[in-house]
This record gives sequence, C-alpha cells and structure tokens, in this order.
Amino acid sequence: MYQTSAAQMLINKFKFQIKEENIMRKRIVAVLLAGTMAAGLLAGCGNSGGSGGGTEKEGEGSDVVEVNFYVPAGTINDQDRIMEKVNEVTEKEIGVHLNLNSTASDYQAIQLMIDTGDDWDMAFTSNWLGDYFGNAQDGAFADLTDLLPKLAPETYSTIPESLWEGMKVDGKIYGIVNYQLFGSSKKIGLRLRKDIAEEVGFDWQSLKGMEIFDALNKIETEYLAPAMAAHPDMIGWEAQNGSNLFSQAQAAQFFNCEYVGDSVEGSVGWINFDDPTTVFNQYATDEFMEYCKMMRRWYEAGYIQPDAATIIDSSADRQAARFLCEVALGWPDDVDFPVDKGMSMVTDITQAPAVEVSLTDLIMPAGAGPTAAVAINAESENIEKCVELMELLNTDDDLYKLLCYGEEGVDYSWDDAGNLVYTDGGYFINYNDYMIGQSYDADGDFSRTPQPKNERGKQSEEMYKIVYEGDQEAEASPLSGFVFDPSNVQTEIANVTSVVKEMQKSLVTGSVDPETMVPQFLERLQSAGVDKIIAEKQAQLDAWNASK
Repeated sequence: MYQTSAAQMLINKFKFQIKEENIMRKRIVAVLLAGTMAAGLLAGCGNSGGSGGGTEKEGEGSDVVEVNFYVPAGTINDQDRIMEKVNEVTEKEIGVHLNLNSTASDYQAIQLMIDTGDDWDMAFTSNWLGDYFGNAQDGAFADLTDLLPKLAPETYSTIPESLWEGMKVDGKIYGIVNYQLFGSSKKIGLRLRKDIAEEVGFDWQSLKGMEIFDALNKIETEYLAPAMAAHPDMIGWEAQNGSNLFSQAQAAQFFNCEYVGDSVEGSVGWINFDDPTTVFNQYATDEFMEYCKMMRRWYEAGYIQPDAATIIDSSADRQAARFLCEVALGWPDDVDFPVDKGMSMVTDITQAPAVEVSLTDLIMPAGAGPTAAVAINAESENIEKCVELMELLNTDDDLYKLLCYGEEGVDYSWDDAGNLVYTDGGYFINYNDYMIGQSYDADGDFSRTPQPKNERGKQSEEMYKIVYEGDQEAEASPLSGFVFDPSNVQTEIANVTSVVKEMQKSLVTGSVDPETMVPQFLERLQSAGVDKIIAEKQAQLDAWNASK
C-alpha cells in the first residue's frame, strides 16, 4: 500500500501541514460567518433572506444542495447536456445538484485536493488508483459504517459481506463499494492457444484444479515442446509481470497464499491460507527456487525470449499473437463456461483463439473491496446527502445508465448484428462507469448497462450470474479488514523494493542461474532489511488478530 521514500515522507509532512492550515482557515471563516449571521439576525429578526452557508444551489432554495463528485475519467464529451438531465432527477428525488468533475486519469489532481484540504464532497478511490487505505487512515474519508445500512440499504445489502469487510480500516467503513458485473472473487489459472493445443493434441481441460507446478510441468512436456517444434517463431511463455508468479499480486493464489498488507512491485510478506497467522518472505521459500529453476529450464529451451529480463512492454508481441501460454486472472473458465475468447491484447480473437482453465479455489481477496469505490470527504457539509446520492445511483437503473453512457439513440446504439456502438463525438465516460457506481443490479435483469443484443450478450448475462453467485459463496481472505501501516519500516521498504526491481526479473524470466543468483538475491534482501519488514507485518497482524 505504501512504498514511500524518505523524501516522500517530507513531502507528505508538508502536505499534512497544508491540510491543517486549510482546515484552520475554514474554521476561522466559519466563525466569522457565524458572527456575521448572528449580527444580521439581531439587527432584523424575521429576515429570511440570509446566506445558506455555501452548499445550496443558487436560486434553487434551501432544499437543494450542490455535491461535487470527482473522478479521474479524462475528457468527457457533451457533458452539460447529460448533467442537465441527470440533475432533473437528483434534485427532484433527493434535493441534490450533482457536479461531476472529471480530472486526468493519473489521479494526481484528486489526491492533491485530498492532501491540501480543498473543497470536495465525493471522489473515486481504490487500492490501485488513489490510496483508499492510506487516506482512510489519515482521516480524509468520512466514516460510513452506520450511515450505509440507514441511508443506502439496497446498496449495502446487494454487496457481499466479505467486500464490506475488505473496506474496513480499524473496524470502520470509509468507502462505498462500486460492485461490478464482473465480480470480485478470484480463481487463477492459465490461458493457452486453443488452435495450437488442439493441433498438438494437448488435453488442456485436464489441467483444471492441478497444483501449479504439476500443471506447468504437464504444459512443458505435452504442449510447449511439440508446439514450439511446430511453430519456432512463437514464444512459449509470457514471462513479464502479468505472468510472473512472484510479482503479479493475485498470482500468489497459485500457492494458496496472499500478500500481507500491500501488493505493489517489490512487496514482501505472504501468508498461507492454511496458516494465516504467520508472515513469511516468499522469496526465501522452496517454491521460489523451484519456480526460478523451471523458468531457467524454459529459457534454455527457447520457450522464453532471450531478452525477457530487459523487455519493458510486451504488448507488441501480444497483439501479434505470439504467445502460447500466459497467466489468466479471470473466471469462470472454459471448462465451466465455454465462451469464444482470444489471447490477451489481440484485436481479432479468431487470430489467436484461446481457452482458459482455472487451477485454484474461489477466493475473495482481502483487497477486493476497494477495487472500485467512492469515498466522501470527512469535512463535507453534505455527507448524508452524498450517501443518499450513491443509493439513488445504485438503484435507479435509468439514472445510472444516463450518467455512465448517455442517451440511447444519441450517444450509443446497436448495429444490425446487435453489437453495441458508441456515437463518435457523443457523451462518453471513457469506459469508466465503474467509477460512478455499481453496474450489477440486484434484480439480475442487467438493465443497468447496455448489453449486446445478440448471442454474445446472452452469454455475458449467463456469465455474470455465475460470477455473482460465486461472489456470495467465495471463501473470504483471512486478511480481510487488515491494513498494514508501513510507517516504522519506510526505509527498509524502499531498500528492499530497489533490490527486488534490480534482481527479481532476471530470476523469474530464467535469464540467470538460480543456483548462484537466488542466494545472492536473498543476501541482498537481508542486508536491505527484509527481516525487519516481515517482523513489522507479523507484529501488526498479531495485534489485529488479537483485537478481533
């Protein structure tokens, strides 16, 4: 979650001081305004034309308040037309005039507002874009624990309890989950070229539920070897971060494990679901050595690119459909629910038809809750109205669809084949509907999002039903609700991250001899302070478990 250098700590301190100054300034202004209003009341009792405190919409009366909602969605075309129609509904239903403010997609503008105490009411937040846990811990976000069941009962009841657990910081909920059609629970598996697997006679369905090393060994001998012999220009294994079993956060699930507290590049510290109270260094395990040895064997066999350790972006090879096998993070797989699909990033799935097969159990990860969420400013004057607005967006299907997709027949339509088509230059939120609210509707008729009106659309709806049922049944991570505070080990985290970024990629791509380099890697990690990080995570996990 936090990967902050010493210099960044000074910046954070400066931002905190700015925020405190802004808060003090607001309090002083509030006192002065209160004094002015009191004087006005004494001078002329019965005068009802005074100020509304700056939260009412000018000219609309005291029953309509303005709410500023910030999302990092980039430029939105023709927004005024849609917002006028949106506000006809929100003002009538709950007395809210919504200002949807879209910033650049890097989140910096929104985080700056949060840090400096500027006026804002609502903002998209997550564990990958915007620091949900850090901002919640710092007191920037409003505590919604008691307000959600009271003011947003349908939103609260629709979302699996395990996701709300994952939103908690010190037992409190500081954000509203934007629950999506594609679900939150995870099974991890592999994606293979369907046509080539059939060509070489590989029974890919037999992989389902296998231990990861058993599956990879079977793939090596029965699929990659004959496939690479027949297609020497192909690349056997996508070895970049997306398919690196020790760098991709969700891939820890292959080993029945999960990251403790953070999952960014360079993070150390896993727990095993069979022993969720013990934190360990994943790089010091037999599994890491075995994986590096396997990747070394594949590298020497030519299944991995010779320059894999230095490649920054593999998108060109993905788009050219050169990979035979890669990690798949989605489900349901093609054993449970066959759907036509392609290898990642190909523009035409017929160019590289793919099949996916899952290897793990269904888990609701600890960080699944804030994958997409909306937070409310702890200092907003309209916290309850913001919660009411989210309930309205999450229950009024037509309103949500209007705000996310525009007007049917104007901003989107369907072609003769039933495919959804967006109008050039029309209102378009750049596929960022997940920032606005939940796309899943509790009644299951999928009316909240425009769907293809063809067989593909029917397949998608069936898949969404499977995913939703899976979310209700998935085993919740034992770390749901645990938040790691890295304050005591900031220097060690920075040093360990540096070592991981320097050495790990060569090991997991098979580019170096693991017998020689893994011991050196572990020694460098120890010198950088990895044991102190593990001990700090263990201490905080112990305290959290004891408090439950």
